[in-house]
Amino acid sequence: MLKKISTMISIFSLLLIFSFSIQASDVIQFPDSDLKVALLRQLGKSPNDEISIAEAENAPQTLDLSQASISNLERIQYFKNVTFLKLHENNIQDLTPLSNLTKLKILLLNDNLIEDIGPLANLKNVTLLNLNNNQVTNLQPLQNIPTLYYLYI
Repeated sequence: MLKKISTMISIFSLLLIFSFSIQASDVIQFPDSDLKVALLRQLGKSPNDEISIAEAENAPQTLDLSQASISNLERIQYFKNVTFLKLHENNIQDLTPLSNLTKLKILLLNDNLIEDIGPLANLKNVTLLNLNNNQVTNLQPLQNIPTLYYLYI
């Protein structure tokens, strides 16, 4: 009887450890803490919480991450269902993490440090793009976005 109880405790412990390791791997690790805090705010969570991949995929379609001192967008690509993204008045230079957010329709990037908009070429559903007050000199990446009706530079 004691052996059965010991075996059951061991199995339960292993299952518990395994379930925690799976959950820990589902947590998104953000290189930019300002991005993480801004996203947590949008999700109605406290600044010390974590964001799972599932939460990112089920996040609201509109995210307001403006005026949040964000400089690195890495990991925003997990928010793949976002259609309206406000990123104005930050310190953003690299737009690469946005390149797979193909459901985006409205993208506000004004008042950042952006020079290269090449990563936006894949965003075929964007209808409004605000790039005011950046250092963009080449708009060619946007010429194959058929839905782009409003462009502010």
